[in-house]
Amino acid sequence: MAFNPNAVLLVPVTYYTGLSVHGSSEDGVLQDLWLRDENGNRIVDNWGDALLDFTLPETQKWAIDQAKAIAACGLFDGIFLDHWGEGRRLREYRTLEAEHVARDNILQGIRSVVDDDFLIMVNTNEDKIPRWAEYVNGTYMETYPALEIPFSEITDVDKQYRNIGYSRESLPRIEETLIWSEKNFREPRINGLTGYGIEGEPPDSLQNQQWRRIFTTLSLTHSDGYVEYQFRLFSSSINPSGGEPIVHWTPFWDTDLGKPIGEKGQLYQTPKGISIDGLFIREFTNGWAVYNRSGKGQIVKLPVKSSGVESGIAAIEHTIPDLDGEIFLKAESGLETPPTADVNSDGVVNVLDLVIVANAFGNP
Repeated sequence: MAFNPNAVLLVPVTYYTGLSVHGSSEDGVLQDLWLRDENGNRIVDNWGDALLDFTLPETQKWAIDQAKAIAACGLFDGIFLDHWGEGRRLREYRTLEAEHVARDNILQGIRSVVDDDFLIMVNTNEDKIPRWAEYVNGTYMETYPALEIPFSEITDVDKQYRNIGYSRESLPRIEETLIWSEKNFREPRINGLTGYGIEGEPPDSLQNQQWRRIFTTLSLTHSDGYVEYQFRLFSSSINPSGGEPIVHWTPFWDTDLGKPIGEKGQLYQTPKGISIDGLFIREFTNGWAVYNRSGKGQIVKLPVKSSGVESGIAAIEHTIPDLDGEIFLKAESGLETPPTADVNSDGVVNVLDLVIVANAFGNP
């Protein structure tokens, strides 16, 4: 809290899955709550976690009691519920209707035992959840990158679950759900957007830097929420912790944009008033965030001279590459970034920077 007094602290509540099947026994506090097959064996998901049957009243009460205890201790702002959605059903073991009723009971039960300002965040991935919007403060949007092997075909997560990046076509759905979440969840809203790094590349590779900027500016132009770009590598020197996600901080996130002034999800308009599809801009007190998935590089004309945080270029007109994002700081803010000759941001000014400039010379 000393580092960031605005931090929001949430505690996960267990209701959907228990511990790893290798780390939790059949008996104990969960012995009557496991989801079991017709032979009485625990059901295990693709991650090796034993699942709980949250359609049981006993499991629902256990989840509600966890939230009540977390609220009563006074140390935290709220809770987090993973695996939340309107369209999910676990094979033949539960019906969708039974899941819906169970989730109704859990959220209504939690709201009945906590204060109105107690926060509830749920993981909806890229889905909307109008059924429960009145109970929830925000979504933790784990997005869907392309995988080396389709998720439905994965049998050994440790070896095969590898992200290979996103596509332009995947972005509109993310934008739509984020905008919906900003409009429909209860206040205060705490929506968070998560992108996943391209595996097999260093966290600071050009592609990972690019997609980190995309997710950052997508979040800034479409929400008042949070963003992260994480790496979940199961066997890599980049992530020695194994399957636990890690987030590499980027100086791009240190930018002081100030408070939002402009509306969310607004398309950029040319000086002639023509909207450009896929090019989004939002004004803040100290500058602008711009996000481009329009299909080509675009020229953005700002009202005042501003400096690009990534490019270091100070001007009124700026070029935004396709599938990229940039933050511009107003000159009068006193926060603008001075121009830099280190074009590829590798910490060294050398012939590689000249090659990039030469290849781009004359391009719009």
